Amino acid sequence: MIDYLVILLRRKKLIIINTLIAFIISILISLTLTKWYKSTAVIMPPAKEGFGLDLAMLNLPFSPGLGGDESVFKYLSILKSRSIKETLIKEFDLMQEYKEEFLEKTLEAFEENIDIDVTEEGAIALSIYDPDPVKARDIVVRYYQLLDSIHTVLSVERATHNRVFLETRVEDTQQRLKFAEEKFRDMQLQTGILTIPEQIASGIQFIAELEAKALQLEIQLSYLGKIVDKKSSKYRQVEQELAEYRKTLGDLKTGGNSHDKLSILPPLSEIPNISLNYYRLYRDVQIYNKILEFVLPQYEKARLEEAKNIPTVQLLDYPQVAELKAKPKRAFVVIAATFLFLVLLVTYIITVEKLKLLAKENPDKHKKIDFILKNLNPFRLRTKNPAK
Repeated sequence: MIDYLVILLRRKKLIIINTLIAFIISILISLTLTKWYKSTAVIMPPAKEGFGLDLAMLNLPFSPGLGGDESVFKYLSILKSRSIKETLIKEFDLMQEYKEEFLEKTLEAFEENIDIDVTEEGAIALSIYDPDPVKARDIVVRYYQLLDSIHTVLSVERATHNRVFLETRVEDTQQRLKFAEEKFRDMQLQTGILTIPEQIASGIQFIAELEAKALQLEIQLSYLGKIVDKKSSKYRQVEQELAEYRKTLGDLKTGGNSHDKLSILPPLSEIPNISLNYYRLYRDVQIYNKILEFVLPQYEKARLEEAKNIPTVQLLDYPQVAELKAKPKRAFVVIAATFLFLVLLVTYIITVEKLKLLAKENPDKHKKIDFILKNLNPFRLRTKNPAK
């Protein structure tokens, strides 16, 4: 280390002069670099965004698809999509601005001038760099407009899907309820039985609620099967809960393993035939009523979401025309270039001095190194022997 320091001190004048020259040249180069201005918009996704099926009503430990996180990921997917970038390139003639002949190259250049960040509060900061500060602002505004229009279309399409899905469930449940009510009425007219024991009635009410919960889970599972992988944790969790509900219902009806714990009513095998038929019909009516209590509000909600055609993207900070350039950072460019030159210069001086010292102390080794360096030089001139 001391030897290196001695070498550098001997060449300090050379180092200082050349470093100053490099410093001045880097300043001149930095002054020729294009100025880029930055305009930023801060977008806030909705705090809670459902999909027409209010899974919170099921009292599940999770509600897949709900919450602001889904909206953030959805917005990011739209903002980073190729289609929206190509639209901006065409509308603002960025191929000419970036002096690119091919769209792919223009896309690469444009992506380098886009910054999309998610803040700690869950908002999205969208920034655009451009040599023209007004144009940078205009691109951000148009970016926001395209995001809003695409998100609105996707939301309406999703709501339509939900509405059709729930509409089918409502119609099916209403038909089943009507059929169950008619059969129950006929049973009462034929047998003259108008009421059943209070114990069995309370048990029927309990089973009806369990059946309604199970069918709600079936609806949820059917919907999840269309939007997530069936191997995902969300799908498997709902599938497992449904299986547990079905097992409990089976034990209650047949007097299985859980009958000792859930002795709300006797198993079906212990109820006389007439009472059994009455029980089944009464249970069906209660079940379908419970299902309608759940499905109808969701159906109305889906219809309202389908009818909505209003802006869904909220702007916290509207993009402004920048007064100061955002890049390049000239001071950083100058310091980095000067430091790099200094490192290369110091390395060169130390290497040259070491080779001179080696030539004195070990001439044979120096000749070998000199031979290697000369042969590694791609610009070395090869002279022909005139005698050949």
